[in-house]
Amino acid sequence: MMTKYTKTLLLILVGLAGLHSNAFATHNRAGEITIRQIGDCNDLTIEATIVTYTKASSVAADRDTLTICWDEDGIFCERVARSNGNGNGVILGNDVKFNTYIATHTYPARGRYVISV
Repeated sequence: MMTKYTKTLLLILVGLAGLHSNAFATHNRAGEITIRQIGDCNDLTIEATIVTYTKASSVAADRDTLTICWDEDGIFCERVARSNGNGNGVILGNDVKFNTYIATHTYPARGRYVISV
């Protein structure tokens, strides 16, 4: 017969085991989008650099291109090829791959825009 303490401990262990398996279920480790304005302060051309850290052993999930959207409506989207490691990314070790994607876009006017991947 299980005591209340044993049931609680078992529930905690099962919960922790579930968290552990979910923590490593994805091939994405981290990522960021950085932007810089190209040209002078009147130029509306932006260069975006997308950096991702992915699971190197996840070959089926490897992305040689990503889709970047330059606005929140998804009207201005384009595919961007990986640019580092001769287009293959760079293995950093510990099953981590470093990927860089670079694209430019010229906006029609000044304003607030959401850039997403």
